[in-house]
Amino acid sequence: MINGVVALTPIFHNTVGNNGGWGEFWASDIPLVFPKATSFDWMQFYVDVEVQEGAKALSIRLHPLGRFQGTVFMDGLEISKIGNLVEVKDQFVPVEFMLYSKIIQIHLIQQL
Repeated sequence: MINGVVALTPIFHNTVGNNGGWGEFWASDIPLVFPKATSFDWMQFYVDVEVQEGAKALSIRLHPLGRFQGTVFMDGLEISKIGNLVEVKDQFVPVEFMLYSKIIQIHLIQQL
């Protein structure tokens, strides 16, 4: 398996519903990086994506790119909001940051 031949693509839309049209205004192919191995079992991949201003809906594409050869199984897609982040400046003073739903994390379980 060559790295960069399978991608996860988040697509943000400024419309919702069948009558609103596709409404795509931002998308980005994010190639997945695989370990250097000839075979392996199911493994989890994830990417963090900033929610784009004006987004009303999100769709996800899981797809091979042009140079792909072989078989890939994809399962268990999960989208979750990253909530509070805590930074510890020293062991007694944690600092908490609120992200206000601007970052989501996309998880994918994949077998190659």
